[in-house]
Amino acid sequence: MVPESETPNFCADCGARLAAGASFCSRCGTAVSSSTESAASATLSPFRRRVREYTVHGWEIEQDYGDRVVVRKRGFGSIPVHVLLFLVTGGIGNAVYAWYRYSLGASRAELRADGTERWVDGRSESRSKFGVDLATAGGFVAGILLVFVSLAVFSTGVLGVGDLLVGLLLLTAGLGLLPPVRKRLDREQSLTTFGRNRSVDTEAAGERERCVVCGERARGGVKRTFAEKTYLAGVPVKTHEEGSNSYCRRCAAEEDVGVSAVEREPSELYETA
Repeated sequence: MVPESETPNFCADCGARLAAGASFCSRCGTAVSSSTESAASATLSPFRRRVREYTVHGWEIEQDYGDRVVVRKRGFGSIPVHVLLFLVTGGIGNAVYAWYRYSLGASRAELRADGTERWVDGRSESRSKFGVDLATAGGFVAGILLVFVSLAVFSTGVLGVGDLLVGLLLLTAGLGLLPPVRKRLDREQSLTTFGRNRSVDTEAAGERERCVVCGERARGGVKRTFAEKTYLAGVPVKTHEEGSNSYCRRCAAEEDVGVSAVEREPSELYETA
């Protein structure tokens, strides 16, 4: 039980009034810390709110280092990939792919108390020791396999309409899975881009984004996304770092977000699986 003289007046989590000497909030059940402990951890409360919001959206805490937390979101892969794997492998590839997306290939992000939120870098379990995405390597292998299967279909001689459609479908899917083709379709960089390059984009913050400074909703603020990659003829061959940060309007003005480089992961991080 917290000494009565050190019990805060209100719950730091839900704002409910606390009884003297209470150890837990009667409304939300949050453990009550002393006022001295609360003052010492005040700078981490927005950080812990962000961590909790990730867990609400299906992420789980993999590592907690106090001032930074690695969260993970398990999944079973995308439906289109499962359909293609079922057509080619009859279900064996589906099991392997689902296992990979649930374990080694699960989405991982690192949240820090200073406000930075980013994907775990090339030393995560989902990348090789050289920083190459295993998902990219898997896409290359699967793409080559589908291209060869489509060529085998075309080389059988007389083709019916069904055989032709299946061959074209496999060829299109195989080419689409090849990382160079997929990246070129995305038009991420021009063909003249070589070497290490860093890009930063600014956009309006989403409805559910939280400010990395104060922890409040960032609606009406800005979101800056960044990526640092090595390119070969405009095709990213290695990702060194990527992430993004969101700022509410007030903190964006105070932090001069329009000039400084702040960072968090692109797109809807909550929905990634």
